[in-house]
Amino acid sequence: MTVFSSDNVTFGIADYESVIESLLAKNTKKYDIFTYDPLYIEKYSHNFLDVKDLVPKEHLELYSHGDAKKTCVNSKNEWIGLPFFQKYTTLFSNKPLLDKYNKTAPETWEELLETGKYIQKQERERYNNTDFIVYNGMYTTLNALPSVYEFIYSYRDEPDDGFPGFESEAAVEALKMYKRLKREISSDDIYHAAEPFIIESLWKGEGLFMKIWDTPNENQHEKYYITTIPGKKKGLHSALTTSINLGVNKFISEERREVAIKVLEYLTSERIQKDIVVKGFKLNTGMTKLYDDEEVCNILICPLVKEAKTIHREFKYIEGANMDKYCNKITDLFTQCLFGDKSVENALAEIIDITKIYYVTLKDLSGLIMFIILVISTLFMILFLLLPLLTKFDRKFSFFSWDLWLVYCIGYLMVISTGYLCFGDFSDSKCNLRYTLIFTGIYLWNMMIFYKLLMCFPENNKYSLYLCSHRFEFILLTLVIGVGMNLLFLISPYSVQQKTFDNTIDHKNFEKCTMENSFGNIWTLIVIVFNGFIILCNFFLSFIEWNVKEIYEDIRAVVINEYLSAFIMILLIILDYIDINNYNVIFILHITLIIILCITNYYFICSIRLLYNKSLSNDKTIAVKRRSSSSRSDKNVSLSSHSNSSNILTKLINYHYSNYSIDEHGMIISQTGRRNSHVLSSRVDSRMSRTSVSYNTTNNSLFPNNTTDNFSVSVSKL
Repeated sequence: MTVFSSDNVTFGIADYESVIESLLAKNTKKYDIFTYDPLYIEKYSHNFLDVKDLVPKEHLELYSHGDAKKTCVNSKNEWIGLPFFQKYTTLFSNKPLLDKYNKTAPETWEELLETGKYIQKQERERYNNTDFIVYNGMYTTLNALPSVYEFIYSYRDEPDDGFPGFESEAAVEALKMYKRLKREISSDDIYHAAEPFIIESLWKGEGLFMKIWDTPNENQHEKYYITTIPGKKKGLHSALTTSINLGVNKFISEERREVAIKVLEYLTSERIQKDIVVKGFKLNTGMTKLYDDEEVCNILICPLVKEAKTIHREFKYIEGANMDKYCNKITDLFTQCLFGDKSVENALAEIIDITKIYYVTLKDLSGLIMFIILVISTLFMILFLLLPLLTKFDRKFSFFSWDLWLVYCIGYLMVISTGYLCFGDFSDSKCNLRYTLIFTGIYLWNMMIFYKLLMCFPENNKYSLYLCSHRFEFILLTLVIGVGMNLLFLISPYSVQQKTFDNTIDHKNFEKCTMENSFGNIWTLIVIVFNGFIILCNFFLSFIEWNVKEIYEDIRAVVINEYLSAFIMILLIILDYIDINNYNVIFILHITLIIILCITNYYFICSIRLLYNKSLSNDKTIAVKRRSSSSRSDKNVSLSSHSNSSNILTKLINYHYSNYSIDEHGMIISQTGRRNSHVLSSRVDSRMSRTSVSYNTTNNSLFPNNTTDNFSVSVSKL
């Protein structure tokens, strides 16, 4: 017997994709209608029109209740064309041989195995018949994966169950039976036999059980019982279905599109399907109503199509661009299992790694540990959020007013909450929420610091005075800007990108959030630069206000916080763009950086206030003894909105080393060591356009050690 197999017939799955790719390259407008394999429906959805609203509703209804919906509708519920004809796998059981030995067409794989072994033995012993095929397996180059996929489906537990999955016990049991059938009633060559050879053997009546796609032949009813594929047990019969779909090019002109839709309606009309597809080519149709037509059922086996539990081979979790690569690799692993030394369990384990997307859950040790740390950190932050509400601690948190403190804490809580979004599988909405919380949280807490530092500026100016009396408006504007920045991401949102590997033993597939749109990347850069600019402004103001009495400890905490914020922001950006091939490492690094960012900033702000800040009620007027930048000689220091210094750098340095104080309304005041120091009232006449405060010191310091009262105030009016 001469067997035509993959050894002497060349045709690969990748050849199909390369042909279609060449035609669809660069959004070609050369062709109006394409035929395509529904295995690639997800990949080609962006090239073909959704015809759901383009063809008449009553026409689409003809295909909406059968297997056409399985092969023409993508994951977005779009109809990417209509089927020109439908195909089903069937089992052809040799009538003469079965009747000769008083056997019936098998309903289970065990029945097929036992019947095949019995008839094979009888034929060899009685007639020395060694050339007939007991079972072919249909493991050809193009049909290897569909055959295994269908075989595993036949081992589901209940008739209406879906595909059990490669990770199931059903898959292990099915593959072992598939391998056993080859070993006991078939051979490697027969399993690999090319489809033309099997069809020829079928027509000659040389096969006992032949599994193949439904084949047009007027005499096949006389020679074979044509049934669905057997199952693990009776009642679990099944059939694999596919089709040749007609897709309309999305990139052609409106005029050509209208003509193409009319052609699509015509080719899938009832008359063409019945007269050409069924009567002419003896092929199955995707139009379900024709299987109730007596004339059609004289040609086709209508009960087989109507009663079969069909499944369409699909891998929705595989990106369309990688479909052929994955199919070829899975097929290669199945081949090593069925024809080599690789065990079923090992083959399936590798296949699971190829198709599975890994992510961290609470079931993982790293996930559980990081979740506990996250929860503890969050509770710690909520505790410190509430501390200023307690009488015992309220004076220690004098840096922020209650509303600024609330917004400041909400910003940190928004950032740390992104850690919880790292658990489980990713989605587009999850990615967008994650980046929205990070950008908004960092923006909010830095803006609250920025506001406070503006209030402590060493010169009384109209901007600080205005912001001082419009704090709530500032907070509201800050929130509006934060929301507005993130709303622009709706134009170009973040999406999920699969990171897959050929070597799944060393690296596991995983998903990550990415921005693929140019506008989105530009806007992300703008948001990052904007937040960086606010941090730089805070550094600048902190330098100027380094010796303000009321925020002396706080200003140092702010600087530490801003350094940490800038450093960790840079690390988070690097983490997003560097190529790390371990999903667990990315998970741990991201959450660790987020926790360090939030907890350390909280720690420096809160601990400094709790450990070092003295209650203002103890001594409201005693100034902290600090040295100014001037020499030890007596000098007259002036804080004025119109400085006499012509050197900006010198002026900034003077601000940095000068000691001054502010009142509860944010106004600049000067103090001596006396407890009855004068305070400049914040109720300044609205007509005043310029205010200056000057005073003498005897030891070159704004806050002298002596108790001599050398305080004077001068106000200039327009």
